[in-house]
Amino acid sequence: MDHLERLHRVNLLLTNGFYCRVDQKSYILRNPSFNILSAAESFYRDTVRECRFDVWLTEGECRQILIKTGQWSQNSEKDIEQVEKQLEDAKVTLYRGCFTVSKLEPIRRSIERLRKRLNRAISIKHSLDHLTLKGFAFGEYHKFIVKACLYDGDKKIEPNDNLINGVLFQKSESGLVEKQIRELARTEPWRTYWNIGKPNPFKCHICELGDEQKALVAYSKMYDNAFENSDCPAQKIINDDDMFDGWLIIQKRQREKAMAEQRVNDSLGNKQKDADEIFIPVRTKEDMENIQNMNSPTNQMIQKQRFAKIKQQGKAEDKDFIDVKMGVGRKTRQQFMDKVKSK
Repeated sequence: MDHLERLHRVNLLLTNGFYCRVDQKSYILRNPSFNILSAAESFYRDTVRECRFDVWLTEGECRQILIKTGQWSQNSEKDIEQVEKQLEDAKVTLYRGCFTVSKLEPIRRSIERLRKRLNRAISIKHSLDHLTLKGFAFGEYHKFIVKACLYDGDKKIEPNDNLINGVLFQKSESGLVEKQIRELARTEPWRTYWNIGKPNPFKCHICELGDEQKALVAYSKMYDNAFENSDCPAQKIINDDDMFDGWLIIQKRQREKAMAEQRVNDSLGNKQKDADEIFIPVRTKEDMENIQNMNSPTNQMIQKQRFAKIKQQGKAEDKDFIDVKMGVGRKTRQQFMDKVKSK
């Protein structure tokens, strides 16, 4: 977006409403007040209660339909988790290769493929939600808000179903996407408004912010935290969403690793803190992965080499492992150097 487009988008957000055109006529969908939101939530619960005996698909039945039509499988949930992890790793790779321009384009293509694959899987997963009771009630919740908050200029109107559906369609098609919100959050003119008026530059209570406004505030805080970080990346990286995500992921993983190490040290006490190796019994695969992730990349490589040696020989002793041999060699060389220096 250029500056004029960003200014237009920011001004619309500051009006606390959504401007739309349906059937050649303009309307304003104002942000719902806290009272309207509470009433909409009550309406949602009433809809669920009153319609619970109608014929609806359960979430399990929706999954079975998707499986029978070949759009879903028993492993699709795990596939989504795997793609999410691959996407994170690709963003980290992009960040770490930020100064090697020739390598960036293939990584970006990989990220885009993974993102499309993830979005498609999530879209398929929820494609039949509207046939469930909760999905229907959620749609009625949004219609309730449109009916309570739609204006023609300053005049509150009573929209019919066609107008309500038209406004909801316009909102879904014309709303800001994540990439646009992130750009607004880190650039002018919003940064000035944010710095002057934070934590809430809008003329309404924080509970009455629209989804786009809440996202804009959240991303603004995220960028504030990055700017205040002693290891803040260059502006070039901050302006690149995927590259900046890579930096955030690294920061998150480092925090999680440090916290996990601290928990382990607290549970083991001081007796084993200087040990080269510590064996910790676990009960679940998740616990095992958490412990494995506490090892540095070098130690993880040593583990793989040792397992490969054991698999190759059937059994092995310390002297058979490459890392042990290299350690003995380093120790011998150090002892020799110390002996030479002492003469």
